[in-house]
Amino acid sequence: MKEYHLNVDGQDFVLSLKSLSGDRAEVEIDGKQYSVEIHSIRQMKSHERHPSTSSQSGASKPVAHPPSTPAMSGSVSADSVSAPIPGGILEIYVKVGETVTAGQDLLKMEAMKMENRITAPRAGNIAKLHVKAGDPVSQGQVLVELE
Repeated sequence: MKEYHLNVDGQDFVLSLKSLSGDRAEVEIDGKQYSVEIHSIRQMKSHERHPSTSSQSGASKPVAHPPSTPAMSGSVSADSVSAPIPGGILEIYVKVGETVTAGQDLLKMEAMKMENRITAPRAGNIAKLHVKAGDPVSQGQVLVELE
């Protein structure tokens, strides 16, 4: 689990990244749990800066943003799910031919000492499983195909 010490407009927060899987992250901010949907991830160049929130009016609230990592980009397509980062498969929750819903857990993988739930990007049927429990996987490797 990674822990980040943040200062937002002069207020300190501790953010713990509990899990990161596809387009979802589970985080804890100062002891309160949040489920975060990730809309996009982009690797910023060192000379780019995030916009300042100090000039905005009203009280600011902390917003949990998972750390940018290029490993997550391109990990899911409409018809397949790929490993977002290198790791190992811990459990498989589905079988070939099974019908799944969008967001349903497909498998659990361990990466960087964290367990990550890999979920279905859309509803469909499991066409092919490319891995089994115990398999090592590399970034971008196709894990599951949907039809």
